[in-house]
Amino acid sequence: MKTLALSQSGWLHRFGWLGLGVLFLFSTQVQAGMFGWFKRYDVHLCPEVQGVLTHKGEPLAGITVYRELDYDKSYMESVVTDAHGRFYFSERNIRSRLPGNMLDQSTVRQVLSIEYQQKNYVLWYSSTPSLKPHSSFRRALAGLQCEVTDPEQRYVLENEEYPQHPLGVVGICKLDAPVAEY
Repeated sequence: MKTLALSQSGWLHRFGWLGLGVLFLFSTQVQAGMFGWFKRYDVHLCPEVQGVLTHKGEPLAGITVYRELDYDKSYMESVVTDAHGRFYFSERNIRSRLPGNMLDQSTVRQVLSIEYQQKNYVLWYSSTPSLKPHSSFRRALAGLQCEVTDPEQRYVLENEEYPQHPLGVVGICKLDAPVAEY
């Protein structure tokens, strides 16, 4: 009479540790579903953006402004400035499974840029681990004044939600915030 045993003729010998790995993986996936690892979470990528683009104080019309937002993947979009140099992007939020992964350390990255006279300009660059909106970002991005002849600056914005963690922004747009020293 044959019995299932952990011997040379048993299932462990035939399927090896691979079989145990598959069994473990399957049971982990079942538990993951029970604990919500596959749940989607709200992630705020960027508030509404309104700005004006100028060259020596004169509006720059017809310039393409690019917005690249990164979290779980890259989200690219562009708009063209109007006759007054104005540009606008709507608020952007997504749903993602990444926040449910306890090993995930992704950050939200925001980049606004243009190409003008064969030169690239960064209007706004920031990166934050927060998946919620920052009041400081919302206020700053609601009225950007971007002069292409201004040098790129590094700003430190107050983080109202987490005061012990100030927010860094780099770009040519003037912000009502202290300039950081390099």
